[in-house]
Amino acid sequence: MSKKVSLIKLFLIFTKIGAILLGGGYVILPIMTSEFVDKRKLVEHDDVIDYFALAQSLPGIIAANMSMFIGYKLRGKWGAVIAMVGVTFVPFWCIVLLASIISSLVNNSYVLGALWGVGISVIALIMLTVREM
Repeated sequence: MSKKVSLIKLFLIFTKIGAILLGGGYVILPIMTSEFVDKRKLVEHDDVIDYFALAQSLPGIIAANMSMFIGYKLRGKWGAVIAMVGVTFVPFWCIVLLASIISSLVNNSYVLGALWGVGISVIALIMLTVREM
């Protein structure tokens, strides 16, 4: 059932999956099944289930592990690399963007005041918890 798919197409498929993947690694199973079994018929359903089980048992990100298995099945070693890069591409750049926004907010006096207030609240909650114990 394994059709030949170009590395660029493989990257684009996994980039799309990485962009819509919200909710952690367990959401990857229905997305991968839909994309590779139902829609494109590139991989068998049983293979996707096996890859998911293997991905869970390995350390690291479940989506990246599962992507590497499917990429390897479709295009070998380079397919595994391209699939892993594709599925992590959009989340990586979103984190970079958010980090740049957050770093600009850290120097804002209003944000610093709010964080100071949160810190005081946490101290008060810890003291109440200790008193209750």
